[in-house]
Amino acid sequence: MKTYLSTAYIRRKSLAVALLCAAATSAWGQTGNTMQNPIVVGTYSAGFQYTNSQNIANFTNTYTARAANDIFYKFTLTKSMSVVMSHCGSAVDTYLHLLDASGNRIDYNDDYSGEGACSSNLHSYLKKNLAAGTYYVVSETYSATSGVIQTTIKGFVGDNMQAPIDVGTFSAGFQYTNSQNIANFTNTYTARTANDIFYKFTLTKSMSVVMSHCGSAVDTYLHLLDASGNRIDYNDDYSGEGACSSTLHSYLKKNLAAGTYYVVSETYSATSGVIQTTIKGIVGDNMQAPIDVGTFSAGFQYTNSQNIENFTNSYTGRSTNDIFYKFTLTKSMSVVINHCGSAVDTYLHLLDASGNRIDYNDDYSGEGACSSTLHSYLKKNWRQAPTMWYRKPTTRQVG
Repeated sequence: MKTYLSTAYIRRKSLAVALLCAAATSAWGQTGNTMQNPIVVGTYSAGFQYTNSQNIANFTNTYTARAANDIFYKFTLTKSMSVVMSHCGSAVDTYLHLLDASGNRIDYNDDYSGEGACSSNLHSYLKKNLAAGTYYVVSETYSATSGVIQTTIKGFVGDNMQAPIDVGTFSAGFQYTNSQNIANFTNTYTARTANDIFYKFTLTKSMSVVMSHCGSAVDTYLHLLDASGNRIDYNDDYSGEGACSSTLHSYLKKNLAAGTYYVVSETYSATSGVIQTTIKGIVGDNMQAPIDVGTFSAGFQYTNSQNIENFTNSYTGRSTNDIFYKFTLTKSMSVVINHCGSAVDTYLHLLDASGNRIDYNDDYSGEGACSSTLHSYLKKNWRQAPTMWYRKPTTRQVG
């Protein structure tokens, strides 16, 4: 016996099939459902934070490492960073995977109860030091087929030695200042238990470098590390020359050879508060890091102006601040050294390569003198070429 289906019945069935197909197409076409069509977080060269919430019921299982539905997020770093990925605030037990640009799994997390954990240890948490590149976060539930997952991806620059705040590379004097709230960082430098901020700087020549926390809102601690992470020196409280207005703010001054260095800034004990870190490189502040005038085998002239307040007193012949200049002669010459055109009453010392004083001058009114007799003048004749000579002026204020 033949069975005839009514037109209405056929329409209802067709509608059901159409709805089913539409639902499947919608899920597969959903942004974030596959690695080829992820939710794009962005491209970053500095610290960032991104948060997004999705109901896992709107997605399918395309990441086959586990059987649950999953959501894909894509982010790109243009420089190394420490990156935290978490599911804090989610409504379900979660699972998190971190993939590289080719889809290979770098790491994953299920439950977590360590440092930085969510209020529920059923919410995944992962922290990784990542080089520049493209990455994917896959968010999924442990087993639930429905429920909201809140995914947060946060990038830090300065959280560790592998992803420091890069101050720059310097061949001349410089000054850099940066302020950060220590609450945004973690404790990765284990010499102490406080959170810390890493700064990196590179010198292409020797300099005298001052590192300080002047202007900070908390009691601070400062470490200076070499390129391998070995501690060169540190400071807690300081009240000597150049100190901050508060002795609780760290201060350190070192003569550094060309190379790469790290400053680690941290509080003494506080878990929150702004640390202002200043790194200042000074060329000419001492005999180990002089202003290099050059090496000469023929007549030459060199002029340079500096404000004495930018320097310190490292030549103990007198108590005022001083500036060091270095020059080398490859043959005998008559050399004139003067302070003509200066804005202050000056003093001048001439040293040999070992730092022994050859001669000096305070006021001068003889042949070749400056328009002001308060400006130093010195003329020396050498029968044999000296290897190295240092000139060091000091000042005293006029009037």
